[in-house]
Amino acid sequence: MLFEESGISPDVAAERGYYTARRRSEVPDVFKDYQRKAGLVVPMYSPDGETVGYQLRPDKPRKSGPKYETPGGISPVADVHPSMRERVRNGTEPILITEGAKTGDAATSRGIPTVVLAGVWMWCVPKVKPYTLKPCFKHIRLKGRTVFVAFDSDCMTKAGVQDALAALVAALEAEGAIVKVIYLPDAADGAKQGVDDYLANGGTVKEMFMLARKFEPADIGRVRMNRNEKLAAGIDALRREWYEADWMGFVGAGERGNWARGHTARDTVDALLRLATRRGKVDGDAIVLTSGVREIADEAAKSRTSVAKSLAHLEAGGALEILPPEDRAKARTYRLLVGRATLDTMVRGSAVGEGSVSKPGELESRCQPLRAPTAPRLRWSKPGRARRREFEAVKG
Repeated sequence: MLFEESGISPDVAAERGYYTARRRSEVPDVFKDYQRKAGLVVPMYSPDGETVGYQLRPDKPRKSGPKYETPGGISPVADVHPSMRERVRNGTEPILITEGAKTGDAATSRGIPTVVLAGVWMWCVPKVKPYTLKPCFKHIRLKGRTVFVAFDSDCMTKAGVQDALAALVAALEAEGAIVKVIYLPDAADGAKQGVDDYLANGGTVKEMFMLARKFEPADIGRVRMNRNEKLAAGIDALRREWYEADWMGFVGAGERGNWARGHTARDTVDALLRLATRRGKVDGDAIVLTSGVREIADEAAKSRTSVAKSLAHLEAGGALEILPPEDRAKARTYRLLVGRATLDTMVRGSAVGEGSVSKPGELESRCQPLRAPTAPRLRWSKPGRARRREFEAVKG
């Protein structure tokens, strides 16, 4: 049942050699006495194929203990499933590095060459700085090779995991690898998920790799900030994104010769940012605030009708989310989305795992569906600058 839930194929499970220890005596002797409990025993195989280690998933874990037990006093090696050993060691195709044999075997079951870590720090030589890869990584071709790293979705909220991720990326790049990080989303119910959960919950391999992007230290810095710093950083990111955009007229803007809608949307977003500065809150990958259309229209100095239309177009383009959708007459909750790695932002990628790159003077790719091919470019002027004549509505 455990394998079915994780999407591990029977052949992959059998070749690894999982088995259930029903008694303490059936647990390998490498575990300390306090670790030896009935549970699932997971053999681990080094890249050279010569070293075999173990992990244990106890049926009844220790209080405040880890989900998986690793033998005490023994430094675990990186694990490669026997069926993938040759592809990982000598191939040139991209490989995936993740945490946990069960997670790795879910990827292996889908044909992905995978290297498994027993923990987020289990790749480095202990007590040695700068952090360096363990000798077992010398059996894996890294130079010039694309390496994807995917930890659980809560990696962006745990400082220790962030440190491990940053150090691992640096160590891999020092060996000449081309590293991309897969930032997995939380599950639909808000729970964290790993690669196995993501794939079991309906995600595809292609979609997963499209979530990858080059590691940026700024991505992991926000969790260290206090609430006000996070809010300011998020608003600054949004302001840079929108100010640097060239606003193209939205679909239908030119049907009657009215080219002003891009300017109205710009002013609407600017009003939302000002309101968010005063009372917004950080919520995951978004800045959240509650407001009515009248208040936004007053802040933007636009009509309520124009602002309501602009909000609908911005929502359709993925720039923001509006909650709740069932009652638009009342004050709504707006989620202004801050630089997230979703499928909507990856349409520019020319290869699997290559994220979108915004070119100077272009609207963010997630808003592409809103563009009208015949509309003029509307440059977002700086706040306080007088409106240019080309923004005026033209009566047809």
